[in-house]
Amino acid sequence: MAEIRPFRGVHFTEKAGNIQDLITQPYDKITPEMQEEYYKKSENNSVRFVLGKDLPGDNDSVNKYTRANEFFQKLLSEGNLVQDDENTIYAYDQDYVNPDTGDVVTRKCFIGATKLHEYSENVVYPHEHTLSGPKEDRLNLTRAMKANTGLVLMFYRDNEFLIQKILEEQTKSAPLFDAVDHFNTHHKIWRITDSEVIKKIQNIMEDKTMIVCDGHHRYETALNYRNEMRAKNPGYTGKEAWNYRMVACANTADPNLYVFPTHRVIRNVAGFNGAELLAKLGEIFDIEEITPKCCPDSTVLELATKVKADAEKHSFGLYINGNEKMYKLTLKNDGIAEALPGDMSNDWKKLDVTILHKLILEPMFGIGEKELAAQTNVDYIRKYEDAAKLVTDGTHQCVFFMNPTLTHHVEAVCKHNETMPQKSTDYFPKVQSGLVIQYIPDGEEI
Repeated sequence: MAEIRPFRGVHFTEKAGNIQDLITQPYDKITPEMQEEYYKKSENNSVRFVLGKDLPGDNDSVNKYTRANEFFQKLLSEGNLVQDDENTIYAYDQDYVNPDTGDVVTRKCFIGATKLHEYSENVVYPHEHTLSGPKEDRLNLTRAMKANTGLVLMFYRDNEFLIQKILEEQTKSAPLFDAVDHFNTHHKIWRITDSEVIKKIQNIMEDKTMIVCDGHHRYETALNYRNEMRAKNPGYTGKEAWNYRMVACANTADPNLYVFPTHRVIRNVAGFNGAELLAKLGEIFDIEEITPKCCPDSTVLELATKVKADAEKHSFGLYINGNEKMYKLTLKNDGIAEALPGDMSNDWKKLDVTILHKLILEPMFGIGEKELAAQTNVDYIRKYEDAAKLVTDGTHQCVFFMNPTLTHHVEAVCKHNETMPQKSTDYFPKVQSGLVIQYIPDGEEI
């Protein structure tokens, strides 16, 4: 089952500057505006290798990937980055403000190197589909740098909180880092080098399976790179560092695993008609009208409250451009979802995202898998008010407000070896890039 190893991580030194000026959000969460901001924060900011810029004149020999490696090697040679001498597991706390309650809570993880497994081995499970473009991008970067710069967030289940109890003992001293990100989350890192403590964590994990929570493209890129390196090195021993991938592991039993809903905002659907849509929806959903009392912002808050209150009843919100009213949709009964064609499990069929995609987007809008992959008609927005504004401003035709896909839903689907529709989950906070880097050059072993 899951094999966790300590590794010699690479991280910034005090010479490089303030750590929170050096780290970034995961590469796929960095907007062009954030990229510019990171470049300006520090000449040593890790964005230059996490997500570098394309420049005029780039070619196969000179490009953002070769520049990333040059920058990485420069930081190492100048002492701005250093590789730990000892094999280490890293305790990783994320102190964040719960968006629903306002309370400051902590998500406790540990960072280790996990042995890479194909999904067919039933040790590591995906829960979302991936796209070829991002994997090719990350593979080019890995080839150039021989390093993993971003974390993959993994879930394991430990109902007795055995590992978290170990981590609590290891995090009583001052952390190696305490960095604050864009969303006011504190990211704290401690080294764990005591072999007995490491062995305890390994023993607890050895009968566990893991679910890729955030970072499917990064995990699958590591698999692709491993397979590529094995083909080039037929005498490989299995100890080579590229057989393992740096991951941050969080316990699914932890109540502090926060997940945002991801609302679907619809645009560019030919022949869109709000009245016809409501009539079709009324065949499979109970519809409650939310009459505005003053303004869209007030109405959407009322709708959000009602949708959240009925999270277990497959409840959605709907706001249509040009219509002052908003609507709460509740599936008439589970049998409608269970009757979906195909051999997928009922756990998959009864996911809210499945119901939305298979009962609404596909038959009523003509938005199928191809259109979703091409991103021609759907934008994914985290906040209710931001999604509603797109509809109010007229750039989008309507929005379907969602409840979040919770961790027990993810576990239920993964046990069937099934994956969810795109953008099913949005876990918060994100694990940061540049905090710890896994260096996997030729000759490095774990």
